[in-house]
Amino acid sequence: MATDKVATNRMGLYMLVVDAREPSEPGSYYFELLKAPTHMLRELSRMAKDGKRRHEGLYEADGAESMRGLVREHEEEEVEEQRAEAVWSYLMEMCTESNRLSLPFQGRIDYEISMVDC
Repeated sequence: MATDKVATNRMGLYMLVVDAREPSEPGSYYFELLKAPTHMLRELSRMAKDGKRRHEGLYEADGAESMRGLVREHEEEEVEEQRAEAVWSYLMEMCTESNRLSLPFQGRIDYEISMVDC
């Protein structure tokens, strides 16, 4: 039954990712959160309840630290880092040419993430 609840929560949620890691080649990607890690969806939901739907400055080398709001603090740092890696892998999987945002845009955005490279 919990699986059904997670599947229902994933349907109809859309994310915009602004990838500014390469300043000369920025990209914007739009996709439905169908295959997002469950722990990421829980954190996005928790974040939305607080009125926060934007996560700025996601930086891969910073691990779980820059992913607060996508990865929940855990007493075991290793668990946090594993979850951060899963989130990053998912975002890289979704930031493809087939998900590139094309304009004009007609749709909705539930969450926004910006990625940077310091």
